[in-house]
Amino acid sequence: VNISPKFHATYPITSLSTTNNSNYRTISVSGGITLSYSILSSPEILPLQPKEEPKPIISNTPIAKVIIPEPSILRVVVRTVGITESGEEVSEPVVAIENIRVTDVSPTLNYMFFDDGKAELPDRYNKFSTRNETKGYSLSTFYKLDALGIHYELLNIIGKRLQDRPASKITLTGTRSQHSSGDSVAENTLSIQRAANVGRYFEDVWGIEPSRIKLKSRTLPEQPSDEFTATGQQENRRVEITSNDAHILEPIETKRIERTATPPRIKFYPDITSNANGVKSITVVVKQGNKILERTDGLNGSSGSQPENSQNWMWNINSESVIADRDSVTWEMDVVDSNDHTAHVSGNIRIRRNERTTDITKRDTTIDKTLERFHLLLFDYSSANSKNAENLDGLLDRISTAIGPDSRITLIGHTDKTGDPNFNERLSLERATRTSLLLSSKLRSRTGFQPVPQFSIEGRGAKDLLFDNTNPEGRFLSRTVRISIERDVR
Repeated sequence: VNISPKFHATYPITSLSTTNNSNYRTISVSGGITLSYSILSSPEILPLQPKEEPKPIISNTPIAKVIIPEPSILRVVVRTVGITESGEEVSEPVVAIENIRVTDVSPTLNYMFFDDGKAELPDRYNKFSTRNETKGYSLSTFYKLDALGIHYELLNIIGKRLQDRPASKITLTGTRSQHSSGDSVAENTLSIQRAANVGRYFEDVWGIEPSRIKLKSRTLPEQPSDEFTATGQQENRRVEITSNDAHILEPIETKRIERTATPPRIKFYPDITSNANGVKSITVVVKQGNKILERTDGLNGSSGSQPENSQNWMWNINSESVIADRDSVTWEMDVVDSNDHTAHVSGNIRIRRNERTTDITKRDTTIDKTLERFHLLLFDYSSANSKNAENLDGLLDRISTAIGPDSRITLIGHTDKTGDPNFNERLSLERATRTSLLLSSKLRSRTGFQPVPQFSIEGRGAKDLLFDNTNPEGRFLSRTVRISIERDVR
């Protein structure tokens, strides 16, 4: 049915006629509505036919699988704790800086080590070229050095002492490794050549008469290290120095003012959430103001403080680098996952200032504590029997004087990093225990029936390496018991 409106109009352009001098036109207008409809005829009814299913289209072209990538997730939360000297954790640590008058008594390690197959004096030992250079040489500058740095002065320490004590004599015994590649193919005279070169240095540079120097040689040392390891072979390539005068090899005492941090270490525990395959890098930066105190790879640790591939990182505080007039240090951690997504997190560690000076070399500085450390006892490879227990006899008066009613005495056993960690921990504790028994016995004999003070005994194994273990000197000096006597200054 349709309804259609219609409209029609006619307007003439010219006049139709004239009447009484007037023109007129006829305009017509019409309109209307048209109604139309149609009736459909009935359709023919056909029988129903079954519906034909469409045939699938078969194609040899593979259909690409659409993969919708997961959204990236990388979140990092870091917890920081302080680690005390005894290894306990302190939450929300505030680091206190104190001035301590430190007396260090270090043993003279009477071994000098050589490179594989070589008899020349190694470059890591400090040497003079002429006799004139030895004038004015003094051990008073050693307060700047640790025991390893002092050991690299071994040739000059013994040369100076021999010069000052004309009646003293020394014996130099050269040894060599049987299995290291260079020593094993060298001539049998390599051991005596090593001893001869050490003796020639004393003669040429320090003016020591040859008659005061006796040369000997043997293959392995009398107390050898494990010949079937590279580190043991390093330690067996040496010259051993002995003397008829105990003063030639007596311990070396240094004094200085140290600024120490309590707690001495800060540990970072990062909690990393990521949907990547792993973490590519962790960078940790510790700074105070604009000064960077530490920068390290958090996956591998720093200066041997962490085992490899560990995400927990330890900051051993170098208190001398902490700026005293600041309240805190800041740390920043940047994490990159395997998809190259990054996360940044930072925080603060408060510093509490106890010191009244920053000069670590002055002798009249106001101090908070005194600390006397005796690194007296050294041990051969994998042994709990001290090789220089007589050092306790020589310094027993010093130790007795240092011990007072308010003294805190700690004996800490250490090892080098070689061997099984569990064995090293047990060995270090055994070393500390035997030393405490030996020291107690000597103190009891010296003081009669007076009570012997109580000792705190620890075995740290290789957890806190005292020295760099890359070379044999550092490993030997790490096999020690450190006796610490600490007192507050009233």
